[in-house]
Amino acid sequence: MEEKSNQSDVEKSKIFGEVLKDSFEELRETFRAFFKAPKALWGINVSYVLEGLVYFGILTILRKYSSENVGLTDSRARLVLTKKWMMKGFKTKA
Repeated sequence: MEEKSNQSDVEKSKIFGEVLKDSFEELRETFRAFFKAPKALWGINVSYVLEGLVYFGILTILRKYSSENVGLTDSRARLVLTKKWMMKGFKTKA
């Protein structure tokens, strides 16, 4: 029991500078591990990011097209696209 109380006293006595230093050290280790990841993992992550950019880019273009060329209001175009993608998601899950 006494060991736990000593440990909590040490944690309480850390000053802001030490906490900040520890935080940056942990962040640096995370980035090192991130950049040392295998090339296969990089390929998967890059393709996943590109797919997300394309997906949300197309959503934006379709909403703009719906509001400008079809004549829907912005809120109505957003609602139509949301319902369409929700139904698509439900169909692919089944």
